[in-house]
Amino acid sequence: MRYLVVLILALEIVFVSSLNEEKNLEKWMQRQMDHRYAMWEKMANIVKALRGSDNTMMGKIQQLKKIPQVTGYIGCFADDSRRHLPSNFIELRKGITLAQCRKHCKGYKYLGLQVRVQCFCGNRLIQSRYPQKSDRECNMRCLEEPSMMCGGFWRNSVYTVQ
Repeated sequence: MRYLVVLILALEIVFVSSLNEEKNLEKWMQRQMDHRYAMWEKMANIVKALRGSDNTMMGKIQQLKKIPQVTGYIGCFADDSRRHLPSNFIELRKGITLAQCRKHCKGYKYLGLQVRVQCFCGNRLIQSRYPQKSDRECNMRCLEEPSMMCGGFWRNSVYTVQ
């Protein structure tokens, strides 16, 4: 009889401990599921951000890309002291606008805006000597027209005069 009681107690202990293990296992599994759900939620937020939701940095970049292109823009080109567009230079310390430069370069085929305040005119684009560069290199906004880019250091934002 003693053996039977000991056996029953032993079985109860095993049963109770297995219940505890199951509860611990359930808790562990729940924590794992919660963790994975949180990871999926973070990933979903990243995907939304990459798609360009207006409240995110990517959304702001997408908005900037939607700025309308200016008529006659050709691209960003290298320059040096010999000048890519060598004719009829003007520099306005308060800043220059595309319209002012177009008026100044009337009679020429091309104009270049450089370092926010300079306007250059010319009739030829010599790409072998002055290659086209990434638009990111013409990274200075015009002082008088902040929605426009006015070249960079030794970089012309080149337009047709029209």
